[in-house]
Amino acid sequence: MKRKSLWIWIAVHLALLLGIFLFPHYLRWTSGRVFLFFGCILHDFAHLYCPFCGGTRSLSAILHGSLGDAFRFHPLLPLLLLAGIIYDGMTLFRILKGKKLPVRIPKPLAVGALAAVVGYWILRNVLLVAFGIDPIGDLCLYWHG
Repeated sequence: MKRKSLWIWIAVHLALLLGIFLFPHYLRWTSGRVFLFFGCILHDFAHLYCPFCGGTRSLSAILHGSLGDAFRFHPLLPLLLLAGIIYDGMTLFRILKGKKLPVRIPKPLAVGALAAVVGYWILRNVLLVAFGIDPIGDLCLYWHG
């Protein structure tokens, strides 16, 4: 079981590294192209941010070493990434020690994370519509032209 888990862990991380390598190429390929059914319905039609708007730009900023921009585009993504790295380290430690998998995420932590995402989603749209505060800068002109 330990060896199989370790190989699965390695395969997942190789896939993640491949994704990180291909991500800039994906951004270059999609920039300036119009895709049918590609995009965020809330952003494109309701002119509001969805809970994940800015996530791709935040990830791109992280990969370019710009943590300030990453937090500006989507402050929860860098925190989620940090939590994922910690969880990943705990999982590797358990694999190497031959302990039972998986490492379980406590229910209050999962509920708290969901509440943070929903709360941020509501807050960023209220700030946009009511006060014209738009850290991403995509929709402020629509609401406060």
